[in-house]
This record gives sequence, structure tokens and C-alpha cells, in this order.
Amino acid sequence: MWEDILGNNQHKKFLQHYLQSDARPHALLFVGAEGLGKRLLAMAFAKSLLCFNSAGNDNCQSCKQFAVGAHPDFVEVKLEDDKKTLTIDQVRDLIAGSAFAPTLGKNKVVLINDIDLMRTEAANAILKLLEEPPASWTIILTATKEERLLPTILSRVVTLRFKPLAAEDVKQVFSEQIDDKEHADIYARLSDGSIGMAISLFEHDALDLRKHALKLLSSLPTRFPLNLAVALEGELDEIKRLERVDIILWLRLLQLLLRDILVLKTADYELYNEDVHFELQKIAANVTEDGLQKSLAEVERANADLLGNVGVKQVLENLILNINTELERR
Repeated sequence: MWEDILGNNQHKKFLQHYLQSDARPHALLFVGAEGLGKRLLAMAFAKSLLCFNSAGNDNCQSCKQFAVGAHPDFVEVKLEDDKKTLTIDQVRDLIAGSAFAPTLGKNKVVLINDIDLMRTEAANAILKLLEEPPASWTIILTATKEERLLPTILSRVVTLRFKPLAAEDVKQVFSEQIDDKEHADIYARLSDGSIGMAISLFEHDALDLRKHALKLLSSLPTRFPLNLAVALEGELDEIKRLERVDIILWLRLLQLLLRDILVLKTADYELYNEDVHFELQKIAANVTEDGLQKSLAEVERANADLLGNVGVKQVLENLILNINTELERR
């Protein structure tokens, strides 16, 4: 069952057993990085749970209505287009609907996405629902950051932690969906096991962004920061013109490059950026392990500043000057 969903086979086995069991937990939490298939598996599971024969693909009335997004016993809650968090009003609407029994069958399934993006008031309302759920309900929660959730919520759910997929699996799906077989292996490596991330990297021209990040690192360190500013002026101007989301992606790619350079100096692990191994080896020969560790911390700080709405120009200029200071020549 659900053979077309790659990875996390132990979770699929658990959910298959759930379909046949009489003693079912009323709430499940799917947690893991973005793009690992949490919602995809949640939807497939919901369809099977609502199916008259628990198959999810037998063309029964329930499956037909689910397939066209018109199932009366399935409710999905997700971020509204103009919101960054789930709202208390969304939760109140959900609770109001708990008074109604299932229409087609004996089950009702509620999928609440991104529960870690929920303010305390809304989280407390969800907690009350988890404490006293309607007998016919199965509640599925998804989250990226488990540490953001209230301990009282975690104590009332069965947690399924999603793991990254193998690079070959990501490459396979990427190649099926994106017409860029030449770079499929590179995107799969950079995705860190996330099909969603691999596709997002392609859509945001990540290889071009990485080229700018690699050029920056190849120019560091220098004893003459003013000369560096002049040499990279065109590069910086191009990066500053990017959307904030692309600059955050550029920081991620910069972080992966620094991580790989550190690996080349300290360990024997696979590289995310194996295709530019030679360029990274040249950089590694001129910097210290301590400097790389501190530079990685500077990237983390820059990312936090951007997410906190600090100005892009200030963040980038501070980042480059700080990395230049930390990357001491041997």
C-alpha cells in the first residue's frame, strides 16, 4: 500500500496496521523537514481511512469524493494565503464542526498542517480538542520543528518522525517531474533528502546562486577588506537584488559549501557539493578548521537576522566582513 510514496516504510507499516486495528490512537503527529512527504502520506492515509474498504483505491463513493476534494468527512486546516501562522479562528471553526457526526462512513479525518506555526492561544485551543476528541475523529498534525510544540500537545499524540530520503530516491522523483536530467544528481545531493527541496532548488536557480557563493569563498580570506569590497561589488549588487527568500536560499548554499570544506579538512563524509570538489579542496588548503566553524556560526547569525527582518544590505555586508575575519590563512 502507498508504494508510490518513497521512503519512511516503517511509518507506512504502522499506518497500515492502524487501518485494521480496533484500538486506535486518536491523534498522530507527522514531523520532519519540509519536502519529506508528510502531507502526501497524510492524504493517502486519510483517503484509506475513509474508504469503505480501507483500501483507498477501490473507486468507492468515498474515494471518488476524496479524489475531487469534496469529501464531507475530511477537513484540512492550513495556512491562509496572507498569514504566517495558523489562527485561533481556524481552530474555533474546527471545534465548532466537532458536533457533527460523519456523513458517509464511521470515520472523520482532520488534517492540521504546520501546527508548529501556531500562536499560544491557538495551540491551547488545539490542546483542548486533543484532550476531548470526538469518538469518530482521527486527527493528523504535521510540523517541521518538533521543539516548537507544547509538551502537553506532544504527550497526547503518537509521533511519526520522517527521515530524509536517499539521494537516489530524490533523484528518481526529481527526474520524473523536472526536465533537467543533467543536474538531477546535483539537486538531489543539495536537497538533503527532500524531494520538495530539490524541486524548490531548481525553481529558484540554485546552481546560479551557488556559483556566487563559491566565488565569494574563493576570494576569502584577504588582508585588505576594502579591496574585497571592490572586487565583489558586482556580485553583492546582484545578490542584494534578489528576493529575500532567494537570499535565504543563498545562505543555505553558502552554509553547505562551508560544511563541505570543513569535511574535507576533518572527516571522510560524502559532500553535498561533490561536483565542485576540486574548487572546495583549493579553498580548504588556505583556511583553518576553527575559522570554518566560526564562519558557519556567522551564516547562522545572518540567517536569523534575515528572518528577523534586518535589512538585506546590512546583513550581507556584516556577514562577508565577519567571515573574512574568521577565515585566517594557515
